[in-house]
Amino acid sequence: MTSEITWHKSTYSGASGNCVEVSEGPTTHIRDTQHRTQTQLSVSGSEWNALLHTLCSHWPCPSTRVTPNSEGTGEP
Repeated sequence: MTSEITWHKSTYSGASGNCVEVSEGPTTHIRDTQHRTQTQLSVSGSEWNALLHTLCSHWPCPSTRVTPNSEGTGEP
C-alpha cells in the first residue's frame, strides 16, 4: 500500500527525523518518519482539512506552509 503513496514531510522538520510524513488526497495518510513500515493513520481529506484549520486557528501558520483548502487535500 505505501509503495503507491507519495509521502512528504514539512521543510520545518529539519534533519533530526523526529517528524511525521503525510500523503494528502481524498484519504490522507500519516506515518512516523522513523518507523515507516509500522502502522499508519488514515483519515478522510475533510478530517485532515479540519485538523489543519483547527491548528492554524490556535497557532500562527507560516505563509509558506501548505494550507487547507475546500477539497480537503491541503493543496493551494
